[in-house]
Amino acid sequence: MITYAQARSAFLGAARLADATLNEYPNPERGPEGEALAIDVACLGDPNTAQKLVLISGVHGVEGYAGSMIPTDLIGRLLPSEGLEIVLIHAVNPHGMAWFRRVTEEGVDLNRNFVDFDQPLPANPAFDEQLAKWLTPSAAQKSTADAALMRWMKSDMPTMRAAVAGGQYRFPAAPFFGGFAPTWARANFETILAKHVGAARTVCIIAFHTGLGDGGIGQFIGSHTARAKEREIERFIWGEEYVESGEAGTISYIISGDLPDGVRRQLSGASVIAVAHEFGTLPEMSVLEALRIDHAAAVAKARDFACMKSIYDAFFVCDERWKTTVIKQAREGVERALTWFERQP
Repeated sequence: MITYAQARSAFLGAARLADATLNEYPNPERGPEGEALAIDVACLGDPNTAQKLVLISGVHGVEGYAGSMIPTDLIGRLLPSEGLEIVLIHAVNPHGMAWFRRVTEEGVDLNRNFVDFDQPLPANPAFDEQLAKWLTPSAAQKSTADAALMRWMKSDMPTMRAAVAGGQYRFPAAPFFGGFAPTWARANFETILAKHVGAARTVCIIAFHTGLGDGGIGQFIGSHTARAKEREIERFIWGEEYVESGEAGTISYIISGDLPDGVRRQLSGASVIAVAHEFGTLPEMSVLEALRIDHAAAVAKARDFACMKSIYDAFFVCDERWKTTVIKQAREGVERALTWFERQP
């Protein structure tokens, strides 16, 4: 397995070769081998421009191994046009990436954490205590939980997917937990956004994710928080590969507290184009099983190498053909965004 330290070193090396301006946002925690953790930001182009292309990796920790591979490949190829700055945010959830977890050090799904915690938290009544137990079963409960989930999947997969993955704010040990407060990663991402993007009028964000869809196939998933004009632009840029959040017959589902929602609230005066570039790895239920194993092991304080390897393999395919096709699609997706910026007045 690639380690966080190796991925970070490769990204920083590529950024220096590209003569990018680097900023580091250290995390107070440490990795499995005592290594330092940080969000790294690499910038190309004029920081005073009103147009920003922002590329983000590692929102979901362990997904950052593919997410790191992509900007490490891209950064030496990116040539921002006049009037555009490119901001690459590496490992926005460094603790999750280093420890091979999808969640942050607080046990929170960062892409469900961008809610307004001064307001009532989003309800997800289908994610009840029983479902939380099915998703974090003990060894004694595992076969019963497996059978229950299989019955639900066979009877109504769309409802199950929406209930499980839409986000929940009641069960901290279970997957897709959005938290009771902003995480360290969210707070520092908001600081980064204010410093590097805050004055922009037009912002395009691509966050790299893995684990949904057919193996090696990428789709651009918009957020349900997008305004009609923003959705229109997103579909124009990415065409047939673009789907709206929750669009029927697609891999996407509506989630609470996603990163684009937070960006749009923070940059309320800007036009924000924001998508997840999602790449398939294993079959959907295999990915869910890896998450269940990880969360159950965390509850039992029994996360070992086999557990880490299981979730790593669910979100990063160690196959050259998979990596090659993912990089190719990522390049094409970023190129489309750059072409769109070039056509702006």
